Amino acid sequence: SACTDQKVVNYIDNTVRVTFDLQAGFQDHSVRIDIDTAIYFQAILSAAVPFAGPIASFTTELTREQHHMAVVWGNGFPTTMIDTVTFTLAQSPQYFVGLRIQADTVWIKIQDRPFEYM
Repeated sequence: SACTDQKVVNYIDNTVRVTFDLQAGFQDHSVRIDIDTAIYFQAILSAAVPFAGPIASFTTELTREQHHMAVVWGNGFPTTMIDTVTFTLAQSPQYFVGLRIQADTVWIKIQDRPFEYM
């Protein structure tokens, strides 16, 4: 009888789906989000505040490692503000990042389930 070699490949997907929600405080501002020096989001957001949900949202794929994010916002020069944060994506199949502005500071929350809006 013939003997065949069987190769087993253990494939590990190193990317994860990440949804970013821009929440309270971003209305009526220009906003840019850079991740690892690349621009991922850029917009001028409306002054209208939604009854529920994010003011703006986008989804992308990132690798399961440490990332550096810069959030640039304001009403234009010279009032533009910049906040930076470093975060690490681990083994969850999907992440949700909530961003909000309070007192000239960007607050960030990362979780493995969608945000609940009422």
